[in-house]
Order: sequence, then C-alpha cells, then structure tokens
Amino acid sequence: MPRTSTKAKTPIKAKKTIKKVAEEVKIEATPKSAFSITGALAIVVVLVLFGLGAHLASNYAPKSATTTNPQVQSTQTIAHNGQDGKTALELLKNRADVKSQDYESGTYVQAINGTENNETHIWLFYINGQMSFEDVGKLQTKNSDKIEWRYEQIY
Repeated sequence: MPRTSTKAKTPIKAKKTIKKVAEEVKIEATPKSAFSITGALAIVVVLVLFGLGAHLASNYAPKSATTTNPQVQSTQTIAHNGQDGKTALELLKNRADVKSQDYESGTYVQAINGTENNETHIWLFYINGQMSFEDVGKLQTKNSDKIEWRYEQIY
C-alpha cells in the first residue's frame, strides 16, 4: 500500500479549489465585461448614426427661406435710392414686408418678404456698394445714396 501523507493532499486540494474559484470568477466576469464592451460599441454606433443623420438633414433639407418666397430667392437683392431725411429701414419698409428686431447695438432685419435669416443665409445692407454695419433704423440716407439689401450665403 502506497504511503500518503496528509501534508501532500492538502496543497493539491487547495490548488484545485483555487483553480475552480478562479474559473468561476472568470466565467462570471466574462459576460459582464463582454456586455459592457458590446453595449458601449452599440451606443457609439447609434450616436454616430444619429449625428450623421442630423448632419445630412440639416445640410440637404430644403431651407424655409428658399421655399417661402421663390421670387426673392431668384432676385437675391432689393435695390433702391436713398431719400433725404429717411432712414434705410423706413425706405425698406415702404417697399417690402419687413421683420426687424431692435437690440442695444441697433436694429437688425430678420426677414424680407417672408425670406428669413437662417444658419446659412442672411440679409446684408449695402450703401453705395459698401457693406454697412450701421444701425439701419437710425442711418439717414441721402438722395444720392444707392441702397441694396442682399440675401447672401454667410459660409
């Protein structure tokens, strides 16, 4: 009969027990970490697709400014002469339906004949061929002035 020592059996059992515990921990940890990696990748993919969709929709969808008044879109400019004692805004309001907004820095034209400023186009004011940043509600024009309102792409 072979001799066995109790000392020899205990370390072998301990090694097997440690190995089993390690395998159990590994088995339990694998699904959780696989889920979080898969879940994270799924979230990233969804966010990228959502962002791409929003980008395409904003860049390729028809803009309200181009569909609300095709006549202004084809013209892109409203031109007239100044008049002594009249502001640029008064003269514009005599010729077109104007939506404007007053701010501390001055009056800004938001829309002309239903064509509104948006993220790509804006109404700009020119006097005698030069873009003007003066307050159109206060700028007194002269008979010799050439006034233009241009609906221009800003980027």
